[in-house]
Amino acid sequence: MIHFHEFDMMVRGGSIALLALWSWLLLRDHWHVLPARLAVAMNFSIACHVLATIPGSTGEGTLFDLVIELGSITVPALFWLFARTWFNDEKQIGWRSWSMVPVSMILLMILLQNEQQKNLVFYVSGITMRILTFSLAIAGLWVAWKGRDDDLIEDRRRLRVQLIGAVGAYVLLTNGVEILVFNGFAPELWRSMLPVGILALTLAICAVMFGLRRPDLLGPSQRQDESAAFMQATDDPLAPKLLIHMDAERPYRDETMTIAKL
Repeated sequence: MIHFHEFDMMVRGGSIALLALWSWLLLRDHWHVLPARLAVAMNFSIACHVLATIPGSTGEGTLFDLVIELGSITVPALFWLFARTWFNDEKQIGWRSWSMVPVSMILLMILLQNEQQKNLVFYVSGITMRILTFSLAIAGLWVAWKGRDDDLIEDRRRLRVQLIGAVGAYVLLTNGVEILVFNGFAPELWRSMLPVGILALTLAICAVMFGLRRPDLLGPSQRQDESAAFMQATDDPLAPKLLIHMDAERPYRDETMTIAKL
């Protein structure tokens, strides 16, 4: 008979294996586009969360424990950045947006340093951290939801609702469970059961992503990039202007766009 501890470790190991496989495929096929690299970073942070929620893990032991805790807190921020680059086709992310990642880590560090005293700084940092993580998760969901009708990539458009419901709901559920556990309203067992949801969610996403054959699902394919470079090298003055217009204004998202209108 398999005890809960063995089952728990198998679930965590399976989750990390799937995340590692998905990340490797992203790096192999889409390493040149920002959404893929952000997805890999998000997968790493999810893996950190899987390790951080092992029963008995406090993040106060070794440096490895601290790194895992810091990595796990960045999931909502990276999910928000990933949603922006993938669904909004944003080519770059400003430093103000990137700052949400270290801000989340700093808040967690303050929380851990004051955990024993349970002073005012502890409660303020904890509340601020939870508000920030909830806000970033909801912001990522909104990015995915608001542009669904204008997304001309059919496979990605169908994935929006599925990703919104799965990832967004799980991020919100995770934060809710951790609030209850850390404040003594729920047993630690609740937190340790979260990887079961991660395994199911990762398996579902991998099954969908592995079944798709579109090279442009996460952005322009390498072949498209090479074609763009060739167009820029031509003597036609309209070619570079057209590429700049496409990158800046993104007219391809307009369903009423015609050749004459362009």
